[in-house]
Amino acid sequence: LAPFPDGTPPLRDAWRLSQPGRRHAPTVGLHDDHPDANAPFAFDFAFVSAALAERVGRMRVDAAETGSDHQALLLELG
Repeated sequence: LAPFPDGTPPLRDAWRLSQPGRRHAPTVGLHDDHPDANAPFAFDFAFVSAALAERVGRMRVDAAETGSDHQALLLELG
């Protein structure tokens, strides 16, 4: 992410820290059976400060749940 112009510390993408080189897993459209629904895509993200970046552990998308049109992100911090 681009730095803020006022010197605010930048945020880091937790998925990229925990899954280097892997595309973001889809978080929307996995269980939508509406005929106008688009293909699943990544819509939900978790960002961490530089201080937390070194503590990012596993991160995954709970693709099995059907209670929402968005899938839950699960992020472990060590």
